[in-house]
Amino acid sequence: MKAKLLFLLIFSGLHLSVFGQLKIGDNERDIHPASLLELESNTLVFVPTRITTTQMNAITPLEGALVYNTTEEALFYYDNGIWNPVGEGAHDVPPNNVFVGNNAGIGLTSGEQNAAFGFRALETNASGNRNTAMGTFALNAVNGNNNSALGFGALRNNATGRNNSAFGYNVMNQLTDGINNSAFGLNALLESNGSRNTSIGTASLRWITTGNNNTALGHNSGSLLEDGSNMTNSANSIFIGDGARAQANAQRNQIVIGNAAVGNGTN
Repeated sequence: MKAKLLFLLIFSGLHLSVFGQLKIGDNERDIHPASLLELESNTLVFVPTRITTTQMNAITPLEGALVYNTTEEALFYYDNGIWNPVGEGAHDVPPNNVFVGNNAGIGLTSGEQNAAFGFRALETNASGNRNTAMGTFALNAVNGNNNSALGFGALRNNATGRNNSAFGYNVMNQLTDGINNSAFGLNALLESNGSRNTSIGTASLRWITTGNNNTALGHNSGSLLEDGSNMTNSANSIFIGDGARAQANAQRNQIVIGNAAVGNGTN
């Protein structure tokens, strides 16, 4: 009978500890009123679950879960369906660089005088210099030099291009190695991988993929052909006016001025 009574008392005590407050370590009777669990020790430490990246990604826990990733050698927390490293964005930054935002400039190893502001801006830049990125995914893949991007996805895929300036949503988004381009306006020079092009206006020179030394000023300027299809190739041409366009692709040395004006072909 006494054994049964002792068992019930122990079980009851454990039940109250589990569903009440729990203090482990030193001063076990001293626990803050707002604490569910407290650990206190001068000689022992708390060690979270230690797992590899593969093991971690196989777990879908409650929001706020915490693990130590042995592959990355870092603490990770679970938030909004994604495992994130604790202190993301606060990685060691090489000298003379400024990065603000989750994963901004996280891949930099040797580049200098770079500035990135925004989620994943300049994320994979390893050795590029003097680049400035402001906006989510701006200059995300760059390893070139002297580029400036302002806006979501601006110059996002630029790998080795240099001396480019992009201002606006998705401006020069697909450029990978072009040089000396300038574009201002939503989707301006969106698909271009050429060089020395200047595009000012929403969707100006939007579809051109190859071609150099073009200038476009105005909404949709230099984006379409006479038949309404996309202009993908042009060189040494000037388009001024809303919807100013070429007769056909691969034409050169045109000057087209006027609302929906059509060029006369290669000169």
